Amino acid sequence: MIPQPFQPIASFHRPLTALSAALALQALLPKCRASLHNLGCNVAGKITQSKGTKPAKTCLARQEHFFAFFRNTNINNPYLELTTPAAQNYFLACYAVSLIQGKTISGITVQSNTVKNYIHVACDLFTDRGLPSPCSSKTDFVNIIARTLCNYEKIPEC
Repeated sequence: MIPQPFQPIASFHRPLTALSAALALQALLPKCRASLHNLGCNVAGKITQSKGTKPAKTCLARQEHFFAFFRNTNINNPYLELTTPAAQNYFLACYAVSLIQGKTISGITVQSNTVKNYIHVACDLFTDRGLPSPCSSKTDFVNIIARTLCNYEKIPEC
């Protein structure tokens, strides 16, 4: 099986579009449409901020962040250059460490659950293309890093 090009997945959810909003307006009487026009502009502006699209946008942003990470490490295609799950897992563990150091989308330090979410999105990029999961390695370096961070977070501040 030849791996597909490494590109972000555009969306996991079907967002509400301007076209579907226009179809909703067609159901209204013309007089009603005219009186709702000013209010409808506000609705159209909020369509992209609806709950259905936020997870998809976050996922896409995390995919793009992962692409930027591997490009910065001089890896052109992790499918071809990281041929074993162990190598992929080690690479993702290094990615997790960079996230822990604050090299995130927002440039801030994040909690262990957020790191796991970033890693989950990166793993999905492999499995969505029919490749073995990087977390199927005998030694799960990512899990070691995640558990260490989780244990650190449990230490009470002095």
